[in-house]
Amino acid sequence: MPADFGWNLKVKLVEIARGSPILFFSANSGGVSGFAVHVALLRPGGAKTLESVLAPPIELSNQSQTVFWSEPDLSDSKVFVTANGLWAPGESHYGEHRYEISAYLWEELFYGLADRYITSRWYDSDPKSDVLGSERPEIIARLKKVIPGIRQRAQ
Repeated sequence: MPADFGWNLKVKLVEIARGSPILFFSANSGGVSGFAVHVALLRPGGAKTLESVLAPPIELSNQSQTVFWSEPDLSDSKVFVTANGLWAPGESHYGEHRYEISAYLWEELFYGLADRYITSRWYDSDPKSDVLGSERPEIIARLKKVIPGIRQRAQ
């Protein structure tokens, strides 16, 4: 964890596939209305350590959202998706924002970035606003287009 992070630590056990648990870890940086969230996905390593399975660990804004989706048509393991709030000129901190959507797929030993795009729609930054739920059809459609290429390169 980076030195500037240590607020609001959260750890959640996530079974990404049957019999394959990982830890979802997050920690906030300091700040009041604008802070960063460090995110890591971890599994047991050697000598009682934890190793990252997210290449590389990521930092999101405090207006971000994360989710694990079961999508058997796309992957045997859960798809990890983030929505990171972006700022553009003329926006207020807690106004509507566009979001950068990143979708990660499990690739034998780690989660790798499969697709990333910026939403065309602006979403309220209210935590109750479900950006990822609203963008889900687009995220899944985009993954269906890129996964064949990813699998072909892996062979």
